[in-house]
Amino acid sequence: MTLYASPETLTVVGGPIVYAISFATVGYIGGNVADNALKGRFYRPELDRELECGEKYPS
Repeated sequence: MTLYASPETLTVVGGPIVYAISFATVGYIGGNVADNALKGRFYRPELDRELECGEKYPS
């Protein structure tokens, strides 16, 4: 609604909004990569209950 009333506002605030969304996305993906790396490094199959239930196939 605001952009419809004042389209020139998009040129002022559009860039920072795109940068903020990009920064948050890269941070989220980076956090997931780090979390998966730690899980892989310290993985212990004897503690994995999904293997016992047959829901996941061992690699």
